[in-house]
Amino acid sequence: MPKHLLFLAVIFLLVACEDSVKRGPRLWISYGGLEWSKQREGWLNWYEAKEYCASIGGRLPTVDEIKTLFPYCKKIQKNGSCQLSDPECLTFDCWETGCSCDERKGDRVPSMLGDDSVDLWLSSVFMSDDRQAFVFRVWWDFGEFGMEYKERQRAELRCVKLTPEEINDTEKPDDITEYGLFWSERGPFMTWQEADDYCEALEEDGHDDWRLPTINELRTIIINCPDTMPGGSCNVSDPECLDETCSKDCSCEYENTPHDNFSYSSLGDSEIVRLWSSSITPPYTPQPSYHLVWKVAFSDDSIYSSLPDNGGDVRCVRTPSRSEQIRELME
Repeated sequence: MPKHLLFLAVIFLLVACEDSVKRGPRLWISYGGLEWSKQREGWLNWYEAKEYCASIGGRLPTVDEIKTLFPYCKKIQKNGSCQLSDPECLTFDCWETGCSCDERKGDRVPSMLGDDSVDLWLSSVFMSDDRQAFVFRVWWDFGEFGMEYKERQRAELRCVKLTPEEINDTEKPDDITEYGLFWSERGPFMTWQEADDYCEALEEDGHDDWRLPTINELRTIIINCPDTMPGGSCNVSDPECLDETCSKDCSCEYENTPHDNFSYSSLGDSEIVRLWSSSITPPYTPQPSYHLVWKVAFSDDSIYSSLPDNGGDVRCVRTPSRSEQIRELME
C-alpha cells in the first residue's frame, strides 16, 4: 500500500477511536415512544435511583410506563385486571386487583428490553404510605408489581425520558382531563341553586358555555378510590341510578388516610372540598317538589346526597366544541 494511503488510514482509525471514546457506549434505547436507559448494574435505594436518573437527563418510570415493556403480561395491560395507574389508582386496593403475570413466550415472561431476574424502581408512590414506592419484579417465568420502603430497600433501575419527537406532543391545557372535559377554577362555598346560577353566568378562559357537572362527570376527577371512580362498584349514575338506594359502596372511608402528598381529586381539591353536581334524586311521592342533590366529598371520595340548601363547593364544566376536538386531534 502506498505510504500516503497508509498514513490516511491510520489518521481515519485514530479519529474514529477518539469519536467512539467521546460518545461512549449507547445509553438510551428507543421503545414505545420513550427513551429507556440501559439497566443500571448495582442496587440503590429509591432516592439514590431518582438522583441517578436525573444525572443522566431522565427520571424513574411510572407504573403505566413500565407496563409497556411487558406487553405479553395481559393482566397488567389497559384492559387487564390490574387497576394500578399513576396518578389515578395507587392504593392497596388497586394493587390487589391482579397485578402479576405468568404469561410466557417460550420459557420466560418477556421484557421488550431483555430484563430478567430484577426488581426495578418506579417513580409511583404508594398512596396509603408515602414511605413506600412501587417496583416491578421479573423472574424467568413470573412478573409482578410490589412495594418497597424508599429509604431502607434497594433495587435496580431503568431510567426513562421522552423521545425528541414526543416532547412537543405533551403540551395540554392544565384544565382538561383525560375524559375530554374542561374544568373551571373552583368557585366559592354556596348552595346548590347558587352553584347552578354561578356556572350559568361564568365567563372564564374566554368561554361562557359552562354548566354544573353531572355526577357521572364529577366521578371522572376522582382518583385513588376504585369504588367511586368511573366503572367502580358505586351505582350512582345519571340518569340510570339516582335513588338513595344506589349509594352502596360509594366511599373509600378508612381505606386510605389523606396526608400532605395525597389527594382523591385529579384537580388537586383538598379533603375539605365537597362539590355539587347537577344530578338530583327522584321526587318523593308525598312531596313531589322535595329532592336531594348528589355531591362528591374528597375527604373519603364519597358520593352522597345532600339537601340543596346546604353549603357546598363548585367546579363548572364544559364540553370541548367540535373545532376544539379537531384541533386536539391534529395536535
